[in-house]
Amino acid sequence: MFLAATAEDFLTNFGALPVAQKYASLGLGYELHIFQPGPHGYSLADETSADGSSQQLITACHEEDTLCLYLTDLSGRIYSRMEYMVSALDADTFVNLLCNAVRGMLDLPQARRVVGIGISMSALVLDGGRRVISSALGCDDLDLPGLLSDLGLPVHISNSSFTKAMW
Repeated sequence: MFLAATAEDFLTNFGALPVAQKYASLGLGYELHIFQPGPHGYSLADETSADGSSQQLITACHEEDTLCLYLTDLSGRIYSRMEYMVSALDADTFVNLLCNAVRGMLDLPQARRVVGIGISMSALVLDGGRRVISSALGCDDLDLPGLLSDLGLPVHISNSSFTKAMW
């Protein structure tokens, strides 16, 4: 289950959090993202949302030798998927590929209303994702949100082991 909420929606007091807690108590997998901007009804991602638009997310998952990117709406509908084999890439090449793939996803005609980027990596994630340490990638102080800051979108980084444990 993918859950999304916004910090600006004061009508629900993060209604997605109790749902995530219930999933956890039942042993069911989920992923919860809380983005800063967005009105009440934002997570519906259809004509019933408060601003009448369909918001989208770009999610990237690095697992062992594969990097997958998805363009989805907040209901989970997939608009586009990209997959890259990354087993033989050094850290700089991997980071360039990841950043360019995210930018490429944003350039797709289907990417009309992207409001955030979520990245799950095989790494130690510190300082809210501003420091990524990965022996597998050979990086010890990677700032992915900083590298993608020119996009003007919130970037959430999580540890893929943590994400996998949730599933």
